[in-house]
Amino acid sequence: MTRFVDDGYWVVTPGVLPATDDQPALVSLALRHDHGLGVDVALPASSAEKIARDLLEAARAVRTGETPNFAPRRTT
Repeated sequence: MTRFVDDGYWVVTPGVLPATDDQPALVSLALRHDHGLGVDVALPASSAEKIARDLLEAARAVRTGETPNFAPRRTT
């Protein structure tokens, strides 16, 4: 996904790091800016899911003008 912001483009690239003998599979997330800035993270699935829920909640709050609710979700 590419998104233009006031100071240039940000590219967000999600992916999967396959499991190895030493570690389970992880979610990879890379953020790159056209000015050469970058962030790479490897996350366990539970953390990636929480970040995704929080991003959706923040987007909902911006769209509706309501206060975001970042309350933890119940897991089953």
